[in-house]
Amino acid sequence: MQRVLLTGVAAQLPWLMACTHDSKDKADASLKLTWKQAILDQLIPADQYGPGAVDFLADKYIDWYLQDELIDPSDRDYVANGFKKFEDQFDTKQFESMNASERETIIRKTYETSWGKSWLSRIMTLSFEAMLTHPIYNGNPERIGWKWLDHTPGQPEPSQKIMYPNIFSTINES
Repeated sequence: MQRVLLTGVAAQLPWLMACTHDSKDKADASLKLTWKQAILDQLIPADQYGPGAVDFLADKYIDWYLQDELIDPSDRDYVANGFKKFEDQFDTKQFESMNASERETIIRKTYETSWGKSWLSRIMTLSFEAMLTHPIYNGNPERIGWKWLDHTPGQPEPSQKIMYPNIFSTINES
């Protein structure tokens, strides 16, 4: 099945490798997605070209991001409120069980709202961060994003002592 990512959002990301994906239908009961994972999976699906948002734990990374007290509260609220608006406007339990085509319709409806276009762009950006982050930050498990991109991370890699935001305390101790 050919699936077109959100045209406007994808257009904002010209470096995106492809705007269409041959994706597996997530109807397999062993791969039950939460509604948040289903949104992210619809935006960045795993396919023959590489891992998707669910694979690199974009939902876990976004949860970590929303807990970061050093992030501008207005940005955290914007992301969280977008999920709340989605939940208020659509039946999220039903969304979880929809096939890719039905989810695409809902994502397009979201995109057409006054808030949806920029919110979807923001969560795509956070999803790409999840793909590229160090696994210590709840994304990129087993370095799958790095392996896919053949990326060598910078050194030193973060430890509990020098990971963000602990690094600020470590610097102050010096």
